[in-house]
Amino acid sequence: MSDSKKIISCLRYIVLIAVGFYALYFAGLGANPLMDPDEPIYGQFVKEMVTSGDWLTPRYGGQLWFDKPPMYYWLASSAVKTFGLSEFSVRLPSAVCAVGIVMMVFLLASHNFGRRTGVFAALVMATTLMQLVMSHAAATDAVMVFFITVALYTYQRWLDEPGHKRLGWLAACGAATGLGMLTKGPVVPLLLMIAFFVHLWWIGSLRKLISTDAVLGVMTALAIGLPWYVAMYIMHSRAFVDGFIITNNLARFAKPLHKSQTGHWYSYLRTLPIMLAFFLPWSVFLPQAIKTNWRKDNSAKLLIVWLGVVILFFSISKTQNFTYTYPAFPAAAILVGEMLNRAAKGERKSVRGVTVGQWAGLGIGLLLGATMLIFAQQRFPKAILPAVIMGASITLAFAVSLARRSRIAETVWTTSIGMAIFVLALIFVAMPIVSPHKSTKYIAHRIYALPSVDVVAFNLWKPGLLYYLDEKPTDVTDTAKIRRLLSSSVPTVIVCNERDERDVEHNGASELFGVADLDVYANSAYMRKQSQSASP
Repeated sequence: MSDSKKIISCLRYIVLIAVGFYALYFAGLGANPLMDPDEPIYGQFVKEMVTSGDWLTPRYGGQLWFDKPPMYYWLASSAVKTFGLSEFSVRLPSAVCAVGIVMMVFLLASHNFGRRTGVFAALVMATTLMQLVMSHAAATDAVMVFFITVALYTYQRWLDEPGHKRLGWLAACGAATGLGMLTKGPVVPLLLMIAFFVHLWWIGSLRKLISTDAVLGVMTALAIGLPWYVAMYIMHSRAFVDGFIITNNLARFAKPLHKSQTGHWYSYLRTLPIMLAFFLPWSVFLPQAIKTNWRKDNSAKLLIVWLGVVILFFSISKTQNFTYTYPAFPAAAILVGEMLNRAAKGERKSVRGVTVGQWAGLGIGLLLGATMLIFAQQRFPKAILPAVIMGASITLAFAVSLARRSRIAETVWTTSIGMAIFVLALIFVAMPIVSPHKSTKYIAHRIYALPSVDVVAFNLWKPGLLYYLDEKPTDVTDTAKIRRLLSSSVPTVIVCNERDERDVEHNGASELFGVADLDVYANSAYMRKQSQSASP
């Protein structure tokens, strides 16, 4: 091939990759409002960091709130300073880091198993349901997973690199670990340390922990990750220890902090099914991928160890969230990518595993499509069309791959394209229909247009009200207090769910408007003020 043809071919691939990343992660990034409850909380942290100029201490509603370390807030605040405050800006770090995760998966898989496995693994990682969801979320998870994947890659390079060059790789591993510690907390170095210890024990190389390399890696991680913690302790002492170390780390592991988690014995069995659900559509290949890679070599063992450590750790944790399995996805993607690569080479076990997975994927696609269609009919009738498109995209992708099952590469590409169609339908067709039910932006904008009033949230946890109103509503759960507010001389509006509207109406409130399942009521003082302003 001539040099000019090589250049054209290279440019073609670059354009294809850029278009793919844009379609998956950046198209429509700011098209939908921040979804309650989590996104507006992170958005508010960023907003207050930018407006206050204090980039060290996280605050929510003007109060200290040590929920997460500041790395995500720093990145999102930088985006806000560059592009202005918007949904796009506060989600941008997640989208950028999602691209970084895919690139690191490609590098790690290529280093371990070859270039084609790298391509397959990158496509798998790029199009898992979790990756697509978290790349569009104002949250810390994609940033954390990026640094974790860098740490896994540099650790593997440290193991494989001969001579003095190894020092640089482990220092880079320490740096990535420290940055992860600044993103999510001590859980990042803890999980990595457990995984590295188990892996070195498995491959018979525990002595490597007693080396200059290991000391350098640990010191680098502490030098990067620890100063913020020290500064917070010096500045806020007990408030930081209670709020961050105890409440948001130790207590999360020791007891369930969300109403959806009970802490009962069966909650320990939730993590693996959750991972399989959000690793769709590729989870149909994962069991066979683990089986075929078990004990394969040291690099495959690292992936299996990391997968097992994450699943086991968060299965034991009393507080569980679907995003907690996300750090395991890069390892799972590489294991699946390697099985697909061996199937493409004609290895019988892998070919059989891919075929079984394709049939399972076809069945799951049909089931998923039917479930989404029924759900749309019952809850969001206007979303029936996107539900059909999303279900059909997965089903048809597996149907086509089965029809062409002798061509493994086509299985990867058709499944990836099916997921791309899925996410585009979700963002541009489904979410505009569903978002009024999941975001308070619409009702907050209508409240914002009202004359000066006090805003009360009754039996409601909607952080989006603070983010979009620029003021924190008064939170009330007592009906007697609502009665007093309604008889107050101060003009007041009350935001409540439809299920609580009777408690408000029975105390003499007047309904102003509603959006989805939220209603806004006004007290008599507000109504008199409006009547007086309307009089000539």
